[in-house]
Amino acid sequence: MQTNDELWQGALEDFAEEFIQKFYPEIYRRLDRSKPIEFLDKVLAQLHPDSEDGKRIVDKLMKVYLKKEKEPKFIYIHSEVQGYGEKKYSKRNFIYFYRLFDRFDDNIATITILTDANPTYKPFEYRYENYGTKLIYEFPIYKVLEQDPAKLAASKNLFDIILLTTYWAVKRKRKAITEENMLDLKIELMRQLLERKVSKVKIRRLLVFINGYLRFEKPNNALIFEKKYDELLNHDKKMGIEEIAKKIARREGLQEGRQEGRQEGLQEGLALARKQMKNIVMNMLSDGFPAERIVGIINLSPPEVEAMIKEIEKERHL
Repeated sequence: MQTNDELWQGALEDFAEEFIQKFYPEIYRRLDRSKPIEFLDKVLAQLHPDSEDGKRIVDKLMKVYLKKEKEPKFIYIHSEVQGYGEKKYSKRNFIYFYRLFDRFDDNIATITILTDANPTYKPFEYRYENYGTKLIYEFPIYKVLEQDPAKLAASKNLFDIILLTTYWAVKRKRKAITEENMLDLKIELMRQLLERKVSKVKIRRLLVFINGYLRFEKPNNALIFEKKYDELLNHDKKMGIEEIAKKIARREGLQEGRQEGRQEGLQEGLALARKQMKNIVMNMLSDGFPAERIVGIINLSPPEVEAMIKEIEKERHL
């Protein structure tokens, strides 16, 4: 299972345009979509200031190209997700900014998304004054805990689903909702997402975020969610290859006629069934399911699942 940091790193990259639309609508209107958004991870590694407690920093630096109707032609957007209180965060944010400024000059926009559970933690400025030298550095923040969940749920922007998922995780951390409440909310999030007319790739990535970010402590709730997840995604997990093969053969009329014809139909059904099961395994891998969990859910032996995973990995590298 991916950590929250890894989930956020992926979300900022997978939903970069939606992120820009959410926080920088003027930049979004000027996006030059003929050029891809660039993610400057190597630059970040060079410029990172250390957090006071050595915790990993969750952030992205994007180079976004704009339409050439006016200056500038591109802009650097630095986003950071801060999930805990850090006494010297404002100073660290300023250090980060001036290093970016020194490197890229003035085409820089920043934002901090606060995902902590402390309602009073709102760092937004850094002040420095010494012997007549004075500096006031302010930066925009977005406090997830303060948001209206109804507005996030009603939004058409997919990034708001990420923010809504985070909102409920923070509320659970504050014990403002029970785990059973969270189970219902997680199922409803998934149901609403599947009703949207967006690409299956984006839906699958959002489902990975929802499933990984809203974690259950009680095993029974995890099992209930997996069952509902299975139902909503139409995964045929309880049927083995031969059962599916017979079902396909019956549906397509392949078992009618002579005995030879029935045998041929079953063989074709077996081939189709294995293909279906392989697609299910591939989808579950994309959703972050480990091999041993896949074996426990679908009616296949470990060697069969391992063989399918090897085939899938080989095809991905072709």
